[in-house]
Amino acid sequence: MDDKWVALTEGDRLSIYRAGVGQCVYDAVFAPCEGGFRITTARMEAGRNDRLDLHSAFLELLITGQILHSPDSDLWARFTTLGGIRALFGS
Repeated sequence: MDDKWVALTEGDRLSIYRAGVGQCVYDAVFAPCEGGFRITTARMEAGRNDRLDLHSAFLELLITGQILHSPDSDLWARFTTLGGIRALFGS
């Protein structure tokens, strides 16, 4: 997934774009909580809300793996069980 995503932050908001496309795919708002931050609201590109569980796991993977550089094998396993990249993008 390297170099396929662009992440921009403004205040408590994180917006994630597909590189080269210019359209926001995921947008999340964070709030402080015990031990760090948590997502309070999240939205995804129109037409992608058919599999909220799958997109939620993928958003977490982008944040933990690509932004925080802290891959989570349990999260990858959950994402794969939900259908993985093929289910996400139909490829």
